[in-house]
Amino acid sequence: MLKSLAKEAALYAAGTAAVRGIAVLLVPIYTYSLSVSQYGVLETALVSLQILLILYNAGMSQAVVRFWGEAGGAADADRLIGTATTTTLALGGLGALLTIIVGFTLGRSLLGSTFTTWALLGLVGSAVARSMHQQCSGVYRAMRRPGAYVIMQIMAALVWLVACYLLVRRFHGGIAGALWSQCIGFGVVAGWGYLATTRTLRLSFEPARAWELLRFGAPLIASAAGWFVLNASDRYFLGVYRNFTEVGQYSLGYRVASLHVVGIITPLQLAFAPMVFEAAKQPGLDEKIAHIAEASAWIVGLSAGVLAMLAPIAVSLLSPAAYAHSEIYTYWILPSGVFLGVYYWAASLLHLQKRTLWIAGAVIAAAIANIALNFALIPSYGAIGAAIATDIAMLGAATLVTVLALRLQTVRLHRGKLMLATLVSGTLFALAVWLSYAPVSSSLRVMTDILAASLAVATAGLTISGRDVISRIAGLRWIASRRARSP
Repeated sequence: MLKSLAKEAALYAAGTAAVRGIAVLLVPIYTYSLSVSQYGVLETALVSLQILLILYNAGMSQAVVRFWGEAGGAADADRLIGTATTTTLALGGLGALLTIIVGFTLGRSLLGSTFTTWALLGLVGSAVARSMHQQCSGVYRAMRRPGAYVIMQIMAALVWLVACYLLVRRFHGGIAGALWSQCIGFGVVAGWGYLATTRTLRLSFEPARAWELLRFGAPLIASAAGWFVLNASDRYFLGVYRNFTEVGQYSLGYRVASLHVVGIITPLQLAFAPMVFEAAKQPGLDEKIAHIAEASAWIVGLSAGVLAMLAPIAVSLLSPAAYAHSEIYTYWILPSGVFLGVYYWAASLLHLQKRTLWIAGAVIAAAIANIALNFALIPSYGAIGAAIATDIAMLGAATLVTVLALRLQTVRLHRGKLMLATLVSGTLFALAVWLSYAPVSSSLRVMTDILAASLAVATAGLTISGRDVISRIAGLRWIASRRARSP
């Protein structure tokens, strides 16, 4: 199972890396075409898009992945896809209408006069287009066809990049141009994906199946509201208590940190969730889940340390001097990505048991905590306080979901190996942050980073492969034997 996970995760990672590589090119278009304040408004609007996306999709793409394994045959699978796609389109249209009715006044009050009517329409159009794109590409994920999934992601990113360059850089479309370019990119590819699906499958709509999918996805809407708070409240509070210039600087650091999520954590989640659902039909599920947890801990932890090493370079490449030292926000935000990886692993177990309401409750509790922490920390500590609030809230969500998941699913976790992964990854991360501020030459800093990363990767490889070399060196085996002998 780990080989399948590695293969599919590698495909998802390669595709996601390509998409993020393309999407990263959007950042200098934004930072060099917009003022720091305008970029702050745009980033705040983009995080608002996330809640619209999940509300419009209503968990339909996740429902297809969850129920695909229970389809009785090709005809039943066609009905599942047709029902989910039709429902997604209907919900997107209704949601867009409601958003336009209430969104203009609310958007102007929160984001200021730079958020125009065209910007609102671009935001709504982007949410609908991304919802349909997510639904169409989710079908390939359910089929465990990561290659087709990746192609759809890359095509959307390429069209988005070209449209953004033309609308924002060449024609000076500002915030509205940035939002409309996203709508064009995902809308064109979603339409192509829908036509390709209808040519190969006999889609049909089944009201009873739609109700079943909505019952599964409805709790995820509440969860989406929680994620909206976790992802967006920091920028809203910064805009209110500070200014959108600080929002822009913080958002760039957040963007760099998000490379960890979209390049490492999301591919892992995309790969192992369908595997868990499929492995549930076979013996040995608990051991497979434990191995996934162990491998994921090393991958997520070490990649966070490596990104911390590269953060100053990334900031200097993506932005002008006005954004100098934004990497400090990357350091503070990166731990929340690690906690998100833990959350995804545990949430897959709750999805397996169809306990999406439990997930929603955990996320909402974390969102409430995030609001309270933002309110308490941002007025005094600014963007650093926003990052700390996000870290604490995400840690709470991961802990709560993990506790709930382990109550339902017995998993014999290899605690010693998980602790070793945490120790090595944490040391690498701390070293990277210290070196970025230490008065040492750049060549010594690079050599130290490479040596530390190599040792960490070697440790991970030995541990995941089941070898006990590290345990012998650290004396952990001796300690364990002494404890076993003690009464």
